[in-house]
Amino acid sequence: MKILETIRLKKNIEFLASKHIINGKNAFTFDPDVAITKAEFIQLMVNALGLKPTRYQNLLMDVSEDDWYYEAITAANEEGLIKEDDSHVFNPNDKITKEHMVSILMNVYNLITGEDYHQMTSQKKDTFTDSHHISSWAKQAVNIALDKGYISGDAKNDFKPQETLTRAEAIDIIYTLFKETNYY
Repeated sequence: MKILETIRLKKNIEFLASKHIINGKNAFTFDPDVAITKAEFIQLMVNALGLKPTRYQNLLMDVSEDDWYYEAITAANEEGLIKEDDSHVFNPNDKITKEHMVSILMNVYNLITGEDYHQMTSQKKDTFTDSHHISSWAKQAVNIALDKGYISGDAKNDFKPQETLTRAEAIDIIYTLFKETNYY
């Protein structure tokens, strides 16, 4: 990790930790380069929004009341932040891909701004060199997130939609969303 990225990450971690949104893997380790799971990402978003389940109606077949992430995923599902597949499966322990993360991120955007990104027109539609690898269900979210400056490509302008997200990347993106929308 480059020194400027390390400094920015440290600032973002400290800010989000001060808001009780994140914590380390334990008292001494944050593990920024470790891939984050869907459940962990949802927990961060739910913490940031202060969501709690209200109906406790979990329609997901692979999330049970005994799971540590049950309340977070139930709250996120109730608020429309996550979309399960037709079989009502979320796969909470899978590593989250970048395109799935952006889909959730933009649903959070809808919730905190009252706007609907689905109704927006992208100014930078399909500008990533690997846009053809982005799943059809994620394209609008990716394009609008790029327009808003929440995501960017790498040095080759690749997004790598199927690649997993690291804890550091998750922190950076969450921080950017909440700062850009003046939520915090």
